[in-house]
Amino acid sequence: MSEHQLNECPENTMVLSSQDRYTLSNRWIVRSDSGLSHPYLLFDIYSGNKFKITNTVFIILKILEFNSLTIEEIGDYLSKNTINVSKIELVKFVDDIARMGIIIKSGKALSSQTTKHSQTFEEFDVPITSTPYEVEIHFTKACNLRCLHCIYDAGRKLPNELEPILWCKVFNELESLKVLRIIISGGEPLVYPFSRSLIEHLSSKKIRVDLLTNGTLIDKDLAHLLSAPNFSITVSLDGASPETHNLLRGIKCFDKVLEGLKLLSEAKSHFHIAVTMNKKNLNEMEDIVETAIHLGAKSVNFIILDPLGRAKYAQDLLLDTRDIAIISDKVRQLAEVYGESYIGYLDPSLPNYKDLDVYKKTTKIFCTAGTSRLAIRSDGMVFPCTYAFHDNKFAMGSIRSKSIEEIWSSTNWNLFRGRVELQDLHECKSCMLSSVCTLKLCRLRAYYSTGDFFGAPPGCQKVNIMSENQDCGRGKA
Repeated sequence: MSEHQLNECPENTMVLSSQDRYTLSNRWIVRSDSGLSHPYLLFDIYSGNKFKITNTVFIILKILEFNSLTIEEIGDYLSKNTINVSKIELVKFVDDIARMGIIIKSGKALSSQTTKHSQTFEEFDVPITSTPYEVEIHFTKACNLRCLHCIYDAGRKLPNELEPILWCKVFNELESLKVLRIIISGGEPLVYPFSRSLIEHLSSKKIRVDLLTNGTLIDKDLAHLLSAPNFSITVSLDGASPETHNLLRGIKCFDKVLEGLKLLSEAKSHFHIAVTMNKKNLNEMEDIVETAIHLGAKSVNFIILDPLGRAKYAQDLLLDTRDIAIISDKVRQLAEVYGESYIGYLDPSLPNYKDLDVYKKTTKIFCTAGTSRLAIRSDGMVFPCTYAFHDNKFAMGSIRSKSIEEIWSSTNWNLFRGRVELQDLHECKSCMLSSVCTLKLCRLRAYYSTGDFFGAPPGCQKVNIMSENQDCGRGKA
């Protein structure tokens, strides 16, 4: 999630009156996390942008969350709480945030309801959010395709998949906990029999929803449901031709995806294209971008094929360092032509922790998993992230028996909240790259790849260098 200044918000036309009452728009989430270096946050569920705000701004927005007040009443509240803001400053501030659509006019006073005081985690010396920022969810492990590169080896559903009534209960709790974003992936989430009713339920929630889909099951009615302003859809398109896309996804998938994308475009849904880069589609990157533009996609994200799951056995598709360098250069060229905000790039072996509130000199090993993010498997088991779904020893609890808040507050997370040090990692502790490497932070990815929680992570540059040197030595011999 990118961070922005409040003055970057789009402006609305509004005439300010001293008699008008204002309340926080349902488009915005305001929250505080005392364990972070920047504790006050404002989040736009439509755009997915978050904004750091000051304590005073937080207090004003917080009182407008459940109340409808005039400017004078806001000023009285601040004065009673010894917060010194002049009338001129307050009027200008209210005018600014009204024009930005952060607050809206309201005809009557609202309830005096307040949210629960956020919890803190003082016993840990790493930053932990009071409730998760993000939650990734699998409705099902079932899938209508058998993609060659699936890292979860999706296909059959798990026994005891969660019932829709329990998912609705979870979504209601996540909203009350001020979770910013739900990411729905899988498996193919649209295979889940109750996916449409759950999508409709989520469209009314004060929470952002990112849906990841292969795009083959989208029809006109579903495209309309997915056009809710708090929804963002990412559709996989792995080639500009049937040959390249179907190679990964299966026969006739290409035409079905294009049809689904056209329906999303007609419904004015907010959708993106994700491209899994492999040996066979290296020369189609610009053609894919042109296709995405024609269909109305908001962005195109090129993703390096991750050599995990089924991809480990698709050796003819795996990329070498030269291929990745070619892709990186092409991404830069495309970004210059089409804009950096339109062209994205992700190498899963090089995690980007820009949102991780990290103290640079710490030797603690932790990432967003368990500190600001969790994942829920289709049977209701909660994990730090989806890389742990295959092993119940990393399960933090079940939403069938406990609330998300109870699970987030449990001691089961200790391993992921700074209790692992650099010296505990077998390879990383003596690596000359450890001070700049972020790969070492992702312990569950290392475990998923090697079975060793404290081992070298996939993509390790030290291992790659040693391997290349061995190859050179064999060549010379």
